[in-house]
Amino acid sequence: MDLLSVHRYDFHRSVVDELKEKIIARVDVLVKTLEDKKNVEKLETLLDNSFPVIKNPVLQPVVFKVLQAIPKIKDSYLKQIIDDKELYRQVPIEVKRHIWKDNQDLFSEEISPVFDEYVKEVENQLLSLSEEGMMSPMEASVLAWAPKYRRTNSATISRLSQLLGTSSRHLHDLAADFLRSTYLRKRACDHYCTLRAAMLMLAHESEAAGLAADMASREPIRKFCWLLDACMRDHQLDKKRVNELQQILDKASNSRTRSKEEWRILGDLAMLLADPFAVVTVGDSMVKLLVQCAQGESLPRKNEDLLLLLRLMALASRSMELLSNDTAKEPKMSAEVVTQFLPYMLTLLVDDELDEWKSKMEAIAKAPSDMEEAPQPAKMEHYAVPENVVRLLAEEPVCVGIALQVLIHMTHRSGEPWGGFVCLLAAVASDPRAVELAFLHQLINGLIGRASEFEQEELFDAVLDKFLLKKSATDPTVWKQTYRLAWNAVAHLPRSLRTRLMEAIKPKKKLADSLEPLYAKLVAKVDHVEKEAAAAMGQQDTALFGLPIAKPTA
Repeated sequence: MDLLSVHRYDFHRSVVDELKEKIIARVDVLVKTLEDKKNVEKLETLLDNSFPVIKNPVLQPVVFKVLQAIPKIKDSYLKQIIDDKELYRQVPIEVKRHIWKDNQDLFSEEISPVFDEYVKEVENQLLSLSEEGMMSPMEASVLAWAPKYRRTNSATISRLSQLLGTSSRHLHDLAADFLRSTYLRKRACDHYCTLRAAMLMLAHESEAAGLAADMASREPIRKFCWLLDACMRDHQLDKKRVNELQQILDKASNSRTRSKEEWRILGDLAMLLADPFAVVTVGDSMVKLLVQCAQGESLPRKNEDLLLLLRLMALASRSMELLSNDTAKEPKMSAEVVTQFLPYMLTLLVDDELDEWKSKMEAIAKAPSDMEEAPQPAKMEHYAVPENVVRLLAEEPVCVGIALQVLIHMTHRSGEPWGGFVCLLAAVASDPRAVELAFLHQLINGLIGRASEFEQEELFDAVLDKFLLKKSATDPTVWKQTYRLAWNAVAHLPRSLRTRLMEAIKPKKKLADSLEPLYAKLVAKVDHVEKEAAAAMGQQDTALFGLPIAKPTA
């Protein structure tokens, strides 16, 4: 070696590297034939001989490769890895899964942050937190995205899939238990329900047929989740799937002698239904059926599909209660929900449509001479919510859920009448769910499409003064959604309302840091709008006195 000018260290290192590559290649061959017990024994022997050098950076890849390949790792080796925090951090995820099976604390430490990251990810999508995204109307609601598209494009779901793997039923069950506990502890966030559905669908879509088959035979809510996922994909609940959902629900509700696992089924079904994406699908289908009842001149209580969807919405609204009580039964609803509340929702939808047609007919009937004057907005009809409906909104959580979906439906109607919308919004404004991010996201998207109608002071007062601004005192989520609406409405507001709005939405001290950049953009837009209005007024005055209008120079 001296004659060849080769350092001894380099020679030994090259030999070690060559042997390391051959051992790793041999392990790859053995992994393919683990059905042969002799190959498993060879791996165990290799691990026994190599584990003492696991902290050696040069030989560590060999030890890690064997640990990844071996079906069962000795407890003594796992304990040494757990005791050394740096080594635990370095070992491959496949080795950590062996540890997590018997060490729930470490598994919880690893997976709980992923749950929280997922919630932040969904909230960011709903808020569009970048300044540019905040100030532009979205092409389509995030809540309308196909479930599989959401899963495949979520970095957090990919991370969760990596943590759980495709071979351990036990880890999937542990993760589901932790998620239930997290949902109950952080009571105000339904996006954990979205994650629960995503975890079930991960198993369903798994390439490892063995796990998928095991989950199919043992997971009682797998089929319910799959059916609901298909409904969300198609944005509707068809007759066949509705019947299948009802069969699963009936079986879960009617079992008299149940094990603890069977008692939990109803809570899991409710958790799936509380997923905001599922609530949108079920609620939208309910509103469509109410419209069909109006068109067919039939009562809601005679529509079986509508009654089933009402049942699903009721379960979603009681998900916390059902999950926290292992012996809970399906909640009983007051008969007045069907006999009084739904007919009132039906009446609002009919009145809304009649007002729209009335507005259109009045516009058509106007003579050309009448159109010479500036058109005046139609006077808003005033409605009063009956006392029995107000009481049901306070007593029955499902009624609030339905009312919120009806409000969203009304924002997508064309035409000027807003009377029914304003009275219903005022009736539900005090409920906490009225400021949940998923609902606000849909509501603001709908209102942005009709931003030009905020020139009506009554609508401005009802939506901004009495609802959004009243609810946004310390909630940055409501503030940002308010800014989204303001950005699209300021150009259509008369100057007096524009001034009121900008003064009202000025960031408070507690939220100034996060909202100042957005507010500055709004101020710049208002300045631009007012300059354009002044220029247009100047051109009108010049034309009025017959003076030539100067062309702008290049």
